[in-house]
Amino acid sequence: MRQEVIAIILTAIVVASLTYLVTSLYLVSSQTSVVPMSTAQTQEVNKTSLKKLTPPNITGNNTIVVEVPAVDQKGNGVPAYIAVEIKPGKGRVLVDIGSILSYYDTQNSARVAVKVAENFTGKSLENYDVIFSFKAPAPVVEGGSAGAAMCAAVIALLEDKKIRDDVMITGTINMDGTIGPVAGILAKAKVAKDENKTTFLVPLGQSRQVEYKEKKSCYGHGNWEFCYTEYTPVEVNIGEKLGLNVTEVKTIEDVVKYMLT
Repeated sequence: MRQEVIAIILTAIVVASLTYLVTSLYLVSSQTSVVPMSTAQTQEVNKTSLKKLTPPNITGNNTIVVEVPAVDQKGNGVPAYIAVEIKPGKGRVLVDIGSILSYYDTQNSARVAVKVAENFTGKSLENYDVIFSFKAPAPVVEGGSAGAAMCAAVIALLEDKKIRDDVMITGTINMDGTIGPVAGILAKAKVAKDENKTTFLVPLGQSRQVEYKEKKSCYGHGNWEFCYTEYTPVEVNIGEKLGLNVTEVKTIEDVVKYMLT
């Protein structure tokens, strides 16, 4: 009798252990959300980032397209397009990023851009929806630096104007209408140059950047040679380096003056 009880207890322990093990394996497999990309998938992403985009097909006078410079995950400049549409609605600001991975500040920049455009033009969008649609080859697009361009596009729609196709801008938009600094200016300036723009608008103080000139020196001591590298900061004028008219803008008024016609 005692042996039978012990056998039953041991059997119960084994069954419970197996159940726990199987359940744990299932939970681990079901919670895994990060799957490494294969070599083929990685190559496809790289090919996508190199594709030349064409602007979205737009019909009607309530939508406008603005070209902006973006930076991909490798730090290379790439062209991108933002289509801005205004239509009757409930005062919403909507952002369509498609298959692009975009940071949270893209949505925030869109809201600020609309508010600044309302203040600049004196026109309310309370009964309209504003829709921003992004199209870019970069798998990740940081939306803050497109804020000034988005604001200019909304103003163009509200004032029935056009965006010049020979001007490109990078810069954030602040609630007071000032243009804020961004990163990757040189890479973005190269995009403007490659896209045959004559003028590239940048935030105040960012038409120049510091680069570090490398100098390697070596000297001998007995049978040994010792080498060291010095890095000297050099201020570079981006416009002169690329042969491009790089103009600093301080406020949305400056942007409108250069970008809209």
